[in-house]
Amino acid sequence: MQHTLPAALRATHALAGVQRQVQLRDSRHPGKSSGSRLASTNAEDALVIGMGERIYESTKLAALFDVLIGQGHPASEILRNVALQADEVHSPKARISLAELMTACRNAIRLSSDRQLPYRIGASIHISTYGMYGFAILCCPDFRNAMAFAARYHSLAAPLATIEFNEEKGFGRWTFV
Repeated sequence: MQHTLPAALRATHALAGVQRQVQLRDSRHPGKSSGSRLASTNAEDALVIGMGERIYESTKLAALFDVLIGQGHPASEILRNVALQADEVHSPKARISLAELMTACRNAIRLSSDRQLPYRIGASIHISTYGMYGFAILCCPDFRNAMAFAARYHSLAAPLATIEFNEEKGFGRWTFV
């Protein structure tokens, strides 16, 4: 499949034999949907999603919020510059943007001196929270297949990071970037 966008600007996923392309870009209007379509050379459309589009569930933000509240940090500081109120954090209707999630992560780094904070947050999230991606991982027959699946489709659950899994001489190593 030919694309007019550079590879660094798009994430391509093969789902059921169908190629899908999503480009992440900075939104000029955070909080306002500015998604648009770009035409590729073969006349297929690609959805463009900006960093400011509020389309993601607040699950990861809620986990971060709960851990920091448990450490005694004020809700207003955790949610500084995030367009969400404390009583909306756990709402299934709440939607956040990638920019807001990154802002909350910067707030967490500023507030907490706990070097284990990322692990505490991650441990508080059950794999089923990731929806079909999480359930698919749970259905893998063994760890090797689970890691292969997780690495292949990780951007569906966490578009801000990549995961790599390598196995060498019977030892597995995974890296999050």
